[in-house]
Amino acid sequence: MNEELEQRVAQRTEELMKVNKDLLEEINERKQMEALLREQEERYRAFFDTSRDCIFITSVDGRWFDLNSAAVQLFGYGSREELLNVQVKDLYANPDQRKEHLQIIDEQGYLEEQPISLRKKDGTIIYALITSVARKDKTEKIIGYQGTIRDITRQKRADEEIRRVTAFLDSIVENIPNMIFVKDAKELRFILFNRAGEELLGYSRDKMLGKNDYDFFTKEQGDFFTEKDRDVLRTCRIADIPEEPIKTRNKGERILHTKKVPILNMNGEPDYLLGISEDITEHKRREKLLRFSEERFRSLVEATSDWLWETDAQGMYTYASPKVKDILGYEPSEVLGKTPMMLMPPAEAERMTKIMFQYFMEAKPFIALENLNLHKEGREVVLETSGVPILDENGILTGYRGIDRDITKRKKTELEKQILEDRLQQAGKMEALGTLAGGVAHDLNNIMGVIVGYAELLLMNDNLSNSFRPQLENIMKGGQRAAAIVDDLLTLARRGVPSRQIINLNTIVTEAQQSPEFENLLFYHPFVKVYVDLEPDLLNISGSPIHLAKTLFNLVLNASEAMPKGGILTIKTANQYLDKPIQGYDEVREGDYVVLSVSDTGEGIPAVDLQRIFEPFYTRKIMGRSGTGLGLAVVWGTVKDHLGYINVQSEE
Repeated sequence: MNEELEQRVAQRTEELMKVNKDLLEEINERKQMEALLREQEERYRAFFDTSRDCIFITSVDGRWFDLNSAAVQLFGYGSREELLNVQVKDLYANPDQRKEHLQIIDEQGYLEEQPISLRKKDGTIIYALITSVARKDKTEKIIGYQGTIRDITRQKRADEEIRRVTAFLDSIVENIPNMIFVKDAKELRFILFNRAGEELLGYSRDKMLGKNDYDFFTKEQGDFFTEKDRDVLRTCRIADIPEEPIKTRNKGERILHTKKVPILNMNGEPDYLLGISEDITEHKRREKLLRFSEERFRSLVEATSDWLWETDAQGMYTYASPKVKDILGYEPSEVLGKTPMMLMPPAEAERMTKIMFQYFMEAKPFIALENLNLHKEGREVVLETSGVPILDENGILTGYRGIDRDITKRKKTELEKQILEDRLQQAGKMEALGTLAGGVAHDLNNIMGVIVGYAELLLMNDNLSNSFRPQLENIMKGGQRAAAIVDDLLTLARRGVPSRQIINLNTIVTEAQQSPEFENLLFYHPFVKVYVDLEPDLLNISGSPIHLAKTLFNLVLNASEAMPKGGILTIKTANQYLDKPIQGYDEVREGDYVVLSVSDTGEGIPAVDLQRIFEPFYTRKIMGRSGTGLGLAVVWGTVKDHLGYINVQSEE
């Protein structure tokens, strides 16, 4: 019994040891399985927490069971716990969309990348793709859902922007007035054609697409287009064809300005050819008309003798016709950027600046403004300027356009005419005064002869009372003064030298210095110093010594009386040759002359009196006290009778 019992115990012990060993092995396997599960769970949790997509687990009734941090960021909540308290249905922007998704999952057990609109905590709508599967128990009953949500808001907005830009570009291509087309690089068949191309060529795009140039144009024209296309694709460079002739279906012969551009792929090889063609037929026609108009305008500008110009709003020349060279000596380019006043003498520039400033301020036209300009060589040129304002579409002054006419010769002719008229008037006046003087002189001479004669007879009477003698002497002196006036009047009346002889003015001056009249003159003007400068080889002249001596004496008397406080009186003779006429008080013609000059350092003659000093009885002196009022008139007559000229230079 004992042996049998021991055997049972031993057998049972062995069985227990085997069970224990199996248990130990099972425990080890379970520990290994638990470790593997923990490792997988940690790996899953790491993936769950670090995924950029929202990962979620929900219950059937729409409560969050679990979700990762990406979900918190996606929906804009402050923490995971805050989001867990929100119902799933409240995050759908469109509740019907959730119903549709649940129905799909119920039918097929999963939902694969369906678009969804969600609402963040702040109300912002986001766009996403949702993938979800049903969670089931052992009885295949759905107990919840799990899945992922990927935010595609940026992508969707980028796609919308691409669609918007594409639509915008398509609209531009479709509505741009130039023909736009695209061909494939291999067979050069049209794959894009816009509305302007349809209208230009007269074919619908349905007929054009998939065809090439040979299907619509002649072989010659097709060869031309194809050659240009191949050059662009071979060189990968833009081709600019400024004038491309083409025969269209609706509009006949047209001229296009075409640019062809290669469209390259990522490898730098051309896949397509883009063409942009502008119909420039009308432009070329207008250009031709414009050239014709410009040629006509240019011919008119070059044919006219006037100078045409334009200025900007500041008055600076922006255009000058070639005639400025003939008028002022400047090339047109030399006056550009200058104002008209820069071409004038300073005083004239100041005057015209004031005038032109007013016109520019009021933007009104001006007609025939006379102004003095300087030729490039320095001579003066008189211009007659007319101009009209140039206004922009808002009525703002942008400059002036006008014309300058050279009136220098006309002004010179007018001046010469005026001078001639003044001289004729002066000569006529002197002639009339001479005639009047002659008549008066003859009558006065007869009267004064009686008065002086009887006065002289009475003074010769020895029985005359001494009380009457002073009165008779005064009558005698008055008669002598009247006789001097009569003598001057007769000189004016006679006019013309009755007898001429060869004389030398030096002799006239020398004899005049030695005459009693000259000594008497110096006696009455003791503070006047006389200087005489005579030309040694003075030329002889033909004339009357008496008349010339009287002329000299009248000039010396006039000069002396102009220096009541004393001064210097200079008498000078000289030879002079003029190779051209000169303008002074009188116009002096060219030739050989003997010049007699009498100058003084006296008071001078006012400008208002200068033109009338040779008129009889025109004087600023007191009549009866100094001279007869006829001295310079006698000088004028004598000089004219000797075919000479008078020049006067004087100022106060």
